[in-house]
Amino acid sequence: MDNIKELFDKAKDCETAEELVALAKENGYELDLEDAEAYYQEISEGELADEELDNVAGGQDGCVGDRKAYRYKTWSRKEDVEFLFQPGDHVEAYPPFLGEHTAGCKVVSMYANGIRQNEWRDEYWLEKDPGCSTLFAKGYYTRDRIQVQGK
Repeated sequence: MDNIKELFDKAKDCETAEELVALAKENGYELDLEDAEAYYQEISEGELADEELDNVAGGQDGCVGDRKAYRYKTWSRKEDVEFLFQPGDHVEAYPPFLGEHTAGCKVVSMYANGIRQNEWRDEYWLEKDPGCSTLFAKGYYTRDRIQVQGK
């Protein structure tokens, strides 16, 4: 499905988070059940107005286009993890369900996550900026889900 607005119209018709996962997969998007449950809760709390739907496709500032995220990176020691962002920073993040579209977010906290023995990565707890209409599940995001600043 090429038109993101059509996809959101179909998403509003889903009656469960599982149906959202299936819809995403059917349209070439990756969406896990946890994110689907957050999106389902958000879209089922009330209908989005047409004006809001126009904004949904592009994040707070209408950011869409070639994906320019930071490269995924790991470190062998926790104390060597380098953080790109600090709490309070505003960033554009790529929600799992929206492909190239971004959502305006605020960094709430940062975390060095040990994903395997001797393998650590930087993660950031992001929450949607007030006024951002894009569907976005707050939670931990890795640097490769955050748009390169100034792009």
